[in-house]
Formats: sequence, structure tokens, C-alpha cells
Amino acid sequence: MLCLPKTFKTDSYVEVDHFLADMHERYPFARLYFDKTGLGNVIEEHLRELGLPTEGVTLTQQRVQDLMFNLRVMLENKRIALPNDRELLNHLNAVVAEKSWSGKYSFRKREGTYDDLAYALAIALQQREHKLVTAVVRHD
Repeated sequence: MLCLPKTFKTDSYVEVDHFLADMHERYPFARLYFDKTGLGNVIEEHLRELGLPTEGVTLTQQRVQDLMFNLRVMLENKRIALPNDRELLNHLNAVVAEKSWSGKYSFRKREGTYDDLAYALAIALQQREHKLVTAVVRHD
């Protein structure tokens, strides 16, 4: 399993896609999961043109709730151990859960912070539960 918790300091999805294509050449992915919410359809099309086996994950409110609860349970039950990685820990600490009047939870990030790696980890863990994960990238 290759899990790529990498952030990209660029707004160019083309640059990110080419990085992933290079990684796929060196370490062939069985499947590449990514957040396809927003610009995701364009990114997915480009990744497929580059020959990458992709599967976009649309982050609906229910999907995010499921992802974050799964992450929480895995952490609480010590099924995963987090590395001492400041950027990952900052991204995880940036996520704020708010319960709505309907009983559902919505998630946001604290102002001025990033949560990309938190979502990448949550997607990776969910796919890992199904023995499907190879690499995960979330790109805003």
C-alpha cells in the first residue's frame, strides 16, 4: 500500500496530475482516490487521459460525516497511530464538527487553516477498510 499524504503548494491541478502520473510510472497504482467535489470532474478526466486508474470521491454532507466518524473511531480505538507530523496534525486539528438541528453533523475548517490531509487520511482509511486503497490525494 502506498499512501501519499502530500500537500501541493500550487493551484495548478495539471502540475499535481503530472506528479501523480510520474509516481504511477514508478509505483503503479491499483486505484487512485481523490476528492472530486468542485473541480473534480475536470481533474478526473485529466488523470484518466494520463492513464491513471482513478476513482473520485464526492464529499456530500453524509459522506463527510461517515468519513470523519470512521477516522474518530479508528483513533479512539487505537487502530491507527499518527506519525509525529506537524502538518498532518495541524490539518486534523483544523476540522470542526457542528451538530445541526436535524441531528446530522457538518464539518468545516477553522478560519486560516487547512484540512486537506485530514480528508485524505479519512478517505484512505475508509478505502483501507475495504482493502482498496493505494494512494489518496485531496486537491482544492
